[in-house]
Amino acid sequence: MFGYILPVVTHTRDLGVIVSSDLSPSVHITYIVSKTHQRAGLILRTFISRDIHLPVRAVLVYVRPIVEYNSIIWSSLPVILMLWNQYNVVSPKDFLL
Repeated sequence: MFGYILPVVTHTRDLGVIVSSDLSPSVHITYIVSKTHQRAGLILRTFISRDIHLPVRAVLVYVRPIVEYNSIIWSSLPVILMLWNQYNVVSPKDFLL
């Protein structure tokens, strides 16, 4: 196109979602899990208080939005089962009513 050669990539980020060439959500989920573990670890290391309400509120404010952003993309049952099997992050029971 106009003399430009487009590079071949395995995944790219679009609107905050990592899209792989095979359209599987595994790269995006791996990134989100890593980012939330970093933030949660930082919160747990930062607060020395024994009051549980402050760290819980910090997790709700700083970690939960990362998990919930564009979660509709990877919220199908096969993806939830993949999360459970690979990362032990969520339980399938959390999403089944």
